[in-house]
Amino acid sequence: MSYLGETERFRATITDFDGTPQIPTSHVITLYDPSGLLETTDNAPTSEGGGVFYVDFRIPADGEEGNWTVVWRTTYTVGLDSWYGVGVLVETFKTAP
Repeated sequence: MSYLGETERFRATITDFDGTPQIPTSHVITLYDPSGLLETTDNAPTSEGGGVFYVDFRIPADGEEGNWTVVWRTTYTVGLDSWYGVGVLVETFKTAP
């Protein structure tokens, strides 16, 4: 359970179909409140290495209780063919006062 006013860390492990870590060329990580309204966006997560990235979001102290959603979108180029892949991770978490 997460609490209003706290900072939460969200992690994503980015790999290809074989499990090889990937470094995306772009990230768009968005936080939505329980009403579905955009709260904040981050485009520069921290890399822990091995394809693992994290971002910290502060949940507003005056925010809504309920189910918040983080959507993590990535794009990356693989090989010389300029093949583009897109990945999406969605995580929902509940808040309390």
